[in-house]
Amino acid sequence: MLCIMSTSGRKIPAEYDNPIDNVILDFVEVMNPFYKKLGFTPNILTTFSVIFSVLTLFFYVKRKYVLSSIFYLISYYFDCQDGNFARKYGMETAFGDLYDHLTDNIFNVSLTYLLLTNKKISYNYKIAYVIIVSVLLVLAFYHLSCTEIYMDKNTNYGKKQVLISLLKKFCKDETALNNYKYFAIGTYIMINAIIILMHTLLR
Repeated sequence: MLCIMSTSGRKIPAEYDNPIDNVILDFVEVMNPFYKKLGFTPNILTTFSVIFSVLTLFFYVKRKYVLSSIFYLISYYFDCQDGNFARKYGMETAFGDLYDHLTDNIFNVSLTYLLLTNKKISYNYKIAYVIIVSVLLVLAFYHLSCTEIYMDKNTNYGKKQVLISLLKKFCKDETALNNYKYFAIGTYIMINAIIILMHTLLR
């Protein structure tokens, strides 16, 4: 298993990962050689993710919710691509980890702020959104925590992951990966994208 994981760039085997993430990662692995041939680095791919994150926020503010939702998913694709690319080609760095996760967090906080301050969304819907997203994030972070423990035991990845490695203490048993895979980050992203898309129904 270690050999397979070391050549694919995946953190964990597909059977333990989120179904939505698996679809994205299958495409990511197809694209890796293409980006490598172009001379890209993980940080360049992260920058693409940041650009599409900014476009997500920009078009949300402009109430172009379809475009905002599309760019949100593209941003997440590049967020998956950069880490997988770095692991596959042994290009992980502490700076890359900080750049990736800090920009992710800034973007997610900014998007949540825009969603919660949108005057066209009723207070009750905002409360429901906070509850649903909070539950999803707790479950997603638990899955991510178990992923980090699995990586420590079965791969050489993650040694330079500064921020994500702090999550390890939350998981008591990495065998729980299979139980929580349906609530991992991919599910959170897809639900958020659908919620943004549903804004088109607002009057």
